[in-house]
Amino acid sequence: MTGQTRRGSFPAMSTTVEITGVGVSDREIARALDLGRRLADAWEDRFSRFRPGSQLCRLNAAAGESVRVDGLFLDLLERVKGAVPRTAGRFDPSILPALEAAGYDRSFAEGLGTARLAAADAPHAAGIAGWARVRIDRQRSEARLPAGMRIDLGGVAKGAFADLLAAELRGWPGGCVDAGGDLRAWGAPPDGERWVIGLEDPFHPGADQLVAELSPPGRAAMATSATHRRRWRTGEGMAHHLIDPRTGLPLPDIARAVTAFAPDVTSAEIATKALMVAAADGALPETFGATLAVVTYADGKIAVIHEGSSDVDLFAPDRALYRPA
Repeated sequence: MTGQTRRGSFPAMSTTVEITGVGVSDREIARALDLGRRLADAWEDRFSRFRPGSQLCRLNAAAGESVRVDGLFLDLLERVKGAVPRTAGRFDPSILPALEAAGYDRSFAEGLGTARLAAADAPHAAGIAGWARVRIDRQRSEARLPAGMRIDLGGVAKGAFADLLAAELRGWPGGCVDAGGDLRAWGAPPDGERWVIGLEDPFHPGADQLVAELSPPGRAAMATSATHRRRWRTGEGMAHHLIDPRTGLPLPDIARAVTAFAPDVTSAEIATKALMVAAADGALPETFGATLAVVTYADGKIAVIHEGSSDVDLFAPDRALYRPA
């Protein structure tokens, strides 16, 4: 017996962070929640584009000059820089000007703008060549973006936060950190022998489309990117936050959601963004670092792709084993 399951949550990074502990006390959950709040506040001081004094905002405003940042910022920037060429530019966080042009120029809590540029004027991402010019100086603890390049690390930073908080709690018999769907689970599950996680149906938010069972306990990480959550109305219709780096516009309505399972949440976040862009091209050439991914298309079809063996079994909500056609 591992003991009772205890849960707690707190708001952060425009979402809800939920912590589940297996075999831990109420006092330990309270300690974890306090730790999570403090880490999340420090995380936003690094990576929020809505805090003018954050390390990210200072880097974006530096106009090609070097900016002093801390080691955790450099760690994530280095991973992002490496992921851009590895995904052939499908994952590219230098889409901040395009996000702002589409109307996402402030937090959702403040209400979004309605401006949206025509396709011919949409800002394109910096691409592989632009990221090759990003400089990371570990000795000086500095970073530099090429002049004119501005980045948004929102989603991948949230995934990295889930990884960080889970690492801080890994001494528990079992636990899970869920930062708005960016999820890291480890150790003993609350019930049974495997962690059981629902994959939301993008056509019926709040309901499960599939259920994933993960084994062995001790390594489970996933992330989801979807077009049905962060949406807003513009003068040209509905827009969403998933930008095609090649066009500077929100992705066309081809794939509605991608869930990726990977060794860590940061890798899963990168994979979901690359797979959403790949799906828009009508092809899924690889998993981009995910061990398994579920792609839900706008016509309701589901594609399941994996690389090698996977520790994930998928079931329909009625618990029938799901086998893709």
